[in-house]
Amino acid sequence: FPSHDTQKLCSEFIRIRAESGLFAPNTERSVNVRIGMFLNFLASQGITNLRVPQLKTELLYQFQDWCDRQDYSVVVTTRAIRQISCILKFCKDRGLIQNIPDLNYKPRKSSAKEIVFLTEDQIQRFSNLEVVTLDEQKAKDLFLWQVYTGMAYQDAQNFKVNYIKKFEGKKVIVMNRQKTNETFYVPLFQQAEELLKKWNNRLPRLTNQGFNRILKRLGRQIGFEGSLTTHVARKTAATYWINNGIDYKIVSRLLGHKNSLVTEAIYAKLNIETILRETDHLNKAA
Repeated sequence: FPSHDTQKLCSEFIRIRAESGLFAPNTERSVNVRIGMFLNFLASQGITNLRVPQLKTELLYQFQDWCDRQDYSVVVTTRAIRQISCILKFCKDRGLIQNIPDLNYKPRKSSAKEIVFLTEDQIQRFSNLEVVTLDEQKAKDLFLWQVYTGMAYQDAQNFKVNYIKKFEGKKVIVMNRQKTNETFYVPLFQQAEELLKKWNNRLPRLTNQGFNRILKRLGRQIGFEGSLTTHVARKTAATYWINNGIDYKIVSRLLGHKNSLVTEAIYAKLNIETILRETDHLNKAA
């Protein structure tokens, strides 16, 4: 057993604890999500076979920055880092490693971030964009699917047509978010249904890295300021719904957030058109 390989230690930790029956089902899911966060971070940085002595405090701060960009809260990130410490102690107690690195990590307070999203005009321009390659077509349609459904990238990749149910004669997507395991319900809007039919009920598949690389190029073609990524699609959907009068509690269920306070804290921003429309009656009353 390669005792200094951090990724393999995580797998060994899960295996030993699962076989010993020490996990309650909900705890097992939470632990797997936290470990998955860290492993996804390492993969995104191109880090393979991370040796335990290479696990430095600075790497944990880089992990927190990555979690910020993925919209994880400081609480969730801190729990993931504590999980890493727990794994190291667990493995040392069982003789899998000799020493635990001195990780002097204290969570940094994350500053409020500006929500980046496409305006309705930009959505239309993106929809009308002419693309050249098959991968560009895949990226374009997958991004639009996210805009029309509010799905995160991984949930879109996990989507299957049998997740579409009928309620009162209307088609609704019912899924569990991979990130939080929360159930979300999204009406299958006409634009999304047309995209699904175009791809014979199987959404196109792209790696996250390849998807974002193409999106940045397409974003420049429509004059989008900043970096167009898969996260922008989800934020665009949420902002569009809120600006069109959908209550935060409903948007929270559409997005699969644990509660509407999360939604309101992130998306508490209305565009100028909405502000003018909602306050126009005050001007008339005066």
